Amino acid sequence: MFTASCFIKKNTPELINKLIDLGYVKALFDEEYTKSDAYGLIVDQGDIAPLEHAMQEMELMFTYNFVDCGENEDLFIALAALRDDTDKWQLFVFDGIDVPDYFLQKGDMWICSLDKHLVKNCHKATVEEIIEHFKEE
Repeated sequence: MFTASCFIKKNTPELINKLIDLGYVKALFDEEYTKSDAYGLIVDQGDIAPLEHAMQEMELMFTYNFVDCGENEDLFIALAALRDDTDKWQLFVFDGIDVPDYFLQKGDMWICSLDKHLVKNCHKATVEEIIEHFKEE
């Protein structure tokens, strides 16, 4: 199942649909919430829930160790995609040696589109690697 817990300070129908495509289900809020200009979204253990106010952020970060994605949708989706039952839609890091003209160089990241990755000499990106990757962009 899903292995990362995080939140974002934005809420759009497109973002919710991306989460649903990853396998999340809406919990703890109704359709009116998704139509409003609400504060943000939380993902945890397969559920999407509303982030209703700034005080909630502090509790999530410091009490429950959630990752604050700010307004970075790419970071949020990359973390939300992390799961232990499939590789699909998750970031992987190439660990092999640099080979001239090879399509991957050491440290390159890519999104796996299959249930099981097929590239040798790689590993699933960790939460820390994903955060660092999106910090550099």
